[in-house]
Amino acid sequence: PSSKSVRYQKWRSRRIASAESELGGFNHFIDHPTLAIELTDGCSVQCWFCSFCAGKLKAVLDYGENRAFFRDVVKACTDIFGQAAGLALLYYATEPYDNPHYIDYMKDFADITGSDVCTSTAVCTDKKWIDDLITFYRPKNLPWPRLSVLSAGMLRKIHDNHTPQQLMHVNMIMQMKDSERAKVSGGRIFEQKQDMRARDGSDCLEDIVPQGTIACVSGFYINLVTRVIKLVSPCYTSEKWPLGYRVFDEASFETAEDFHQTVLQMIERNMPEAPPENMPLKLRDDLVLRPREDGFDLVSPNQIHHFRKKNIFRPLRDLLSAPPVTFGEALNTLAKSGEHSFFEAQALLNNLFHNGFLDETVYSAKL
Repeated sequence: PSSKSVRYQKWRSRRIASAESELGGFNHFIDHPTLAIELTDGCSVQCWFCSFCAGKLKAVLDYGENRAFFRDVVKACTDIFGQAAGLALLYYATEPYDNPHYIDYMKDFADITGSDVCTSTAVCTDKKWIDDLITFYRPKNLPWPRLSVLSAGMLRKIHDNHTPQQLMHVNMIMQMKDSERAKVSGGRIFEQKQDMRARDGSDCLEDIVPQGTIACVSGFYINLVTRVIKLVSPCYTSEKWPLGYRVFDEASFETAEDFHQTVLQMIERNMPEAPPENMPLKLRDDLVLRPREDGFDLVSPNQIHHFRKKNIFRPLRDLLSAPPVTFGEALNTLAKSGEHSFFEAQALLNNLFHNGFLDETVYSAKL
């Protein structure tokens, strides 16, 4: 769904283009939700492979005390984003089971947005919990819940507790240690050798690129317990981004009214519709520039982008290879060379911006 916020819509489009370049075909499995809203601080399960490296459970958002607060926050999101607010999760680096009123929060969210959120859980042996989730989703013909099965014993217990008919539309993901399903090398099991930024000097991308991230949100990661908001989007896990998402901005809030204003301010700070003159002309951190005689190539972990056979690509290559200048300085340099028109230079730099090739985390941190 489109967003009421044009700034956010364009920013999200750039993040999707960026992920398409960096993650390749895997990006087609990501729907880039607008929101992830945590209802707890920490997680009780502590999976050994957690790519988000979730901390231990500290607190939950009490439903009796915070229902009105939760509803006001969701209303603020619909006011800002419109239908796009419905593309959301009510967990991210946490376990839904840990909040005893998780399903009540789901109902409130659907009441306000008209959209149902998905649910993944690693607590699969509590029969009532799974039955309640199935009861919630079954009338809606939705393929949820998704169960992360951590052991063969857990799998047997699931089948002891539920009939094949009950499990017909339930997804079960085999997460045992000896499962053939590869774990994303991030969070608790991050290994520097898996850093997709550290590739060899060749252009041959013949190896199989791993999934690389479990992150999906291109938007606002909100914790209603700690009252912290992060602006994030998926990327390959790396030494710089070990949790598999880039962080563009972070802010705190207290009340629902404060939340509304804080999100608007983050949009204003981080989501220009066009590249600002003071934005550093710096490539995305996963890209490697390969100079060519007639231009250059940009090599991501998953593909090669060619910028060749146009005279303007050579001076742009030199600008991108040198310490970063601002967008305005780059535009003047390209346009004043006498070989290229102002509009040709502007179109080229705009192309880099709108297709997600530039590092916007640098711009956000600079403000």
